[in-house]
Amino acid sequence: MPPPPIPPLYTVYLLRSLPLPRALYIGSTPAPPRRLRQHNGETVGGASRTARASHRPWAMPVLVVGFPSQVGALQFEYVSPFCYFLVCLLSLSPRKGDRVTCPYPLPLFPGKNLDYMEKV
Repeated sequence: MPPPPIPPLYTVYLLRSLPLPRALYIGSTPAPPRRLRQHNGETVGGASRTARASHRPWAMPVLVVGFPSQVGALQFEYVSPFCYFLVCLLSLSPRKGDRVTCPYPLPLFPGKNLDYMEKV
């Protein structure tokens, strides 16, 4: 009897707009390279929030891999502190020994799209 197939491992990713670095988007997928091509408009698909030509191209600087189910990846995707810490990590580049505090308030319901950070 052949071994059972290996199920896809889901990935939570962060997109950052190259022309507008403060425009961020969080999503999940089992195939990050395909999904990035979709967000950049190279293939059909992608989210409407990433479709603006002024925000393209998108880069995928953060990948959190290894979720065994889509549900687990989606739960992680929607956790507010995750969004908060990602925004802090990507907005600050501290030197060794510097004390780091995030300049942004904790978002209560950030959703998947963090474009509102452009207004801060």
